[in-house]
Amino acid sequence: MNIQQTYFQQLQKLEVKPTEINAFIGDLKHSISEAVNIPPIRELLNQGQKKGIIEGLITILIVKAANRLSVGNNLKPGQAEDIALNIINDYPLLSIDDINILLSNGTKGKYGEIYRMDISVIYNWIRAYEEEKAEVVETKLKTDNKTEVNFPEMTPDTELKIDEFLNKLSQAQGLRMMDALTKKELDDAKKPINSVAKSKGLKFGSEYYNWLLEMKSKYGRECTDMFTGRVKPGQPTFQEWIKIQENV
Repeated sequence: MNIQQTYFQQLQKLEVKPTEINAFIGDLKHSISEAVNIPPIRELLNQGQKKGIIEGLITILIVKAANRLSVGNNLKPGQAEDIALNIINDYPLLSIDDINILLSNGTKGKYGEIYRMDISVIYNWIRAYEEEKAEVVETKLKTDNKTEVNFPEMTPDTELKIDEFLNKLSQAQGLRMMDALTKKELDDAKKPINSVAKSKGLKFGSEYYNWLLEMKSKYGRECTDMFTGRVKPGQPTFQEWIKIQENV
């Protein structure tokens, strides 16, 4: 039997007796994480629960909360019942447990200083509680949907197998390994600057070196497979590609 079915049965058996009412209230949840799966007021009413019982329970919770406070302008006779009825109509997606928690938090000053107790104050508590509950629900959803991925430890044998697989893939698809920057290419002092770099006003030294690395990176993004690092079929070599850039 799930939580909602148990909750429905408890309410159905509930009679308007102080002992049973107090026992039910004593079993209400005291934290948002515990109350997340409790059916809201709308669901209780749809399942045939008596509105008067729900109203009575919320009224008692409000009265108990007011009795914990010693502020001026506290609740007047009959005001708790009116507030309970308004909550049922305006916030049907709250559960009785939600109302118990937010009233407890509110009377402890969690949602601000307390100067009076009336419907506007309680409604401010409700709005603050709804924001708090939304964060808890969002965190819970992320945790529930999180999938832990365990990657195998890389060993020389694993790396060898991966390399063999990539080589076979290369041969099967006619791919060529992307040419790495050679020592000759990186030796600025020994290699004349090419026409593309010269047209961009680059000079020998680190400026040319950095440009060459940038071009190599661009070539990798445009002409190689992102998973294997190999040149795609039909794409030019780096040396051929860089000459094409003169006309780009």
